[in-house]
Amino acid sequence: MFLGQGSNHALAFFFDFLRKARMPLLDQTRRQPEFEQGHGKSCRQVIKVRTRLGELHHFDGFVIELLHCVVQLVVKQARFVHGVHVVKFRPIVARFAVFAAYNVPMRITECARAALLMSALALSMVAQDAAAQIYPGRTVRIVVPISAGGATDVFARTLAISYTEAWHQQVIVDNRPGAGGMIGSEMVAKAAPDGYTLLMAYTSHVTNPSLWTRLPYDTLRDFAPVAMVATVPSVLIVHPSLPARSVRELIAFAKRRPHELDYGSSGVGTAAHLAAALFSQRAGLHLTHVPYKGGVPALYELMGGQISVMFGSLATVFPNTQNGRVRALAVTSAQRAVAAPQLPTMHEAGIAGYEAVAWFALFAPAQTSGMVINKLNAETVALLNQRDIRARFLALGAEFNPSSPGELGDRVRAEIVKWAAVVKAAGIEPMKN
Repeated sequence: MFLGQGSNHALAFFFDFLRKARMPLLDQTRRQPEFEQGHGKSCRQVIKVRTRLGELHHFDGFVIELLHCVVQLVVKQARFVHGVHVVKFRPIVARFAVFAAYNVPMRITECARAALLMSALALSMVAQDAAAQIYPGRTVRIVVPISAGGATDVFARTLAISYTEAWHQQVIVDNRPGAGGMIGSEMVAKAAPDGYTLLMAYTSHVTNPSLWTRLPYDTLRDFAPVAMVATVPSVLIVHPSLPARSVRELIAFAKRRPHELDYGSSGVGTAAHLAAALFSQRAGLHLTHVPYKGGVPALYELMGGQISVMFGSLATVFPNTQNGRVRALAVTSAQRAVAAPQLPTMHEAGIAGYEAVAWFALFAPAQTSGMVINKLNAETVALLNQRDIRARFLALGAEFNPSSPGELGDRVRAEIVKWAAVVKAAGIEPMKN
């Protein structure tokens, strides 16, 4: 079927509306212009306006005839110009509107006008479905809202290479760092909803609403979830001198010495900071936060004994647990990490329901066609199931947890609420921008 499910529903609703309305045309008629004029030979082969206004007894017959012809035109165009961008369909919709306005009697009722608008809406959905059928027809851009070289960038570039090979269309990565990821995110939020500009977002996508006084976009309203790409658990580590070989022992020790233990992070509001804040709140501890300019400086301070506790990404800190410079107690994911199956989860270690992982996911601008979203999701899941890509991600401590667009949307909504509560309880003041 050429028409997607959404278009079928819209057309069915429109036809039902007309059947119920049954409004007769008024006596006033106009000469019908040649709709074929200026549309080329292929259009003339497709559309033949077979009925004059004077021969129709009802308004619904006129609009159904008109809509039928124009839908045929869109179908024909889609078949003849395979690979064309959605913009190519907009003139067709515009010509339809002009043609309808010229032919409809001046004294048309408001109810009839509503019916005509419904037809235009249905046709627009048909055009969107046609564009989705041929997606992608040109270069796709993945915006990464941080600098090149980090995990987000690596994941995006891995996908870009794989997309290019699978689609035979170029997919590029565009790094737009700044303002905690908001600059790149705003660019995607305001891009055309055609599937050719995507966002590789990370955990700040759900923490920024609580960490900033205002955002230049609405996190829920302005983005369409596409697919979860990867999750990266953190590891709770302590200095070897600390008399704690489990999470329970660490909690007991910290409760005996409130406010004496320091924990480091890569900065205020970062994933490491919020993971530690969530731990402190769930365990009922009073720990002192020491922010650093990055996770590596914090790790060096922990190995040197200047701080006692920190949460760090699995790929960064785990190698140092094997040489004895730090001690790992648990991972922050809901399930044990593939790269470190010997470590218990925080839930298993005594913090019920604890989960704080860095995640990376694809988003498109809101109003992007559902067919395009579903195609991107299916392609992403298929690529990430390839053995070489999974091995590459695993080397970064990442794991692939496939999700539908709806499941990703549910996760975003839940985590915005979750981290807002953590930020408030930790007394973190939102930053002004």
